[in-house]
Amino acid sequence: MVAEWMRYRNECLVRMSTEPGPNELVCSRMFDEYACWSDGQPNSTVKVPCPWYLPWYNQVRSGFVLRECGPDGKWATRNSSQTWRDHSQCQPEDSQQEEQIIIYACFRVMYTVGYSLSLVSLCVALIILLFFSKLHCTRNYIHSNLFASFILRALSILTKDALLGKTYLEFTDNRDALSSCLVAQVLMHYCVGANYYWLLVEGLYLHNLLALMAFSENRFFGGYLLIGWGTPVLFVVPWILVRYMYEDTREHLILMFLSRLAKSTLTLIPLLGIHEVVFAVLTNVQTDGVFRNINLFFQLFFNSFQGLLVAVLYCFVNKEVQAEIKTTWQRLKLWLTYLDELRNSGSNTLQVGVNTVHSGSNQHLANQHHI
Repeated sequence: MVAEWMRYRNECLVRMSTEPGPNELVCSRMFDEYACWSDGQPNSTVKVPCPWYLPWYNQVRSGFVLRECGPDGKWATRNSSQTWRDHSQCQPEDSQQEEQIIIYACFRVMYTVGYSLSLVSLCVALIILLFFSKLHCTRNYIHSNLFASFILRALSILTKDALLGKTYLEFTDNRDALSSCLVAQVLMHYCVGANYYWLLVEGLYLHNLLALMAFSENRFFGGYLLIGWGTPVLFVVPWILVRYMYEDTREHLILMFLSRLAKSTLTLIPLLGIHEVVFAVLTNVQTDGVFRNINLFFQLFFNSFQGLLVAVLYCFVNKEVQAEIKTTWQRLKLWLTYLDELRNSGSNTLQVGVNTVHSGSNQHLANQHHI
């Protein structure tokens, strides 16, 4: 929605700059963060079609947004500060809107659970790969970096959601809150980009393993690190510069954070990338109603639980990992058994010593009594 809103806004600004200026008293043309307004005649009600960037535009395409132009050539205000605007014709029916809000709330709970499970499982898998020295090899180093990228991605998305929910009602008057949301958004883009490229590194490693039978694994590891963590910077930095130079955050502080649930989590290629073939055709723009919600559900489900799937396939069901854990567990059991036996043998030795001392004392007393 934010991308469509930006396109609508840019078209409005271009149209306002190209239209000839008025020669009489009028209410000035403007973009009020919702709709694009041309010059209005005094003492009149100005109406413009509902903006086409609204997700429910097909339901309200025949509606209009209304504003009052006063006799002094100024737009009518409410409470002497906020510009009055009637966009009731551009709102979906209350029942449909409430139903959609409930659906989005359920989706949010679902993907929050998915990212949380993925986060826990990935942390455990990463600890396992780093703890056991016998698992240290180029292949598992790549897996570890992939796990780390999934962990950062989950943390960035959960953090962004937490900041968005905390500061949504107050960020218009709180520059610190706005800055924290912007930083979280930048970090999220970087983490998602890094996640893409570590999936690419996994593919490159498998390709080299199959196509170049005699290649040295360690030879390419530095390049893998550069691709996985360095390449996303080439895309995130220009995006930050463009946002900084061309986006006026003072004009649309609210709408920049009102992206739909699908946009807030972004789309990431899963382990096998199969569902992306469908998502490439069934985009949010091309789907509507029930199909839009179905598409959104599968995207959020696969994206949020993808980390859990990767941890299971690359670590928990790996025979080498299972064998190492089993060996370590057996060693631990032997060590505990040894400590238990040592403790018991120490107690028995102590008891024998006590009995010896006690019997010696009794013998000494008996000798004295005999004397």
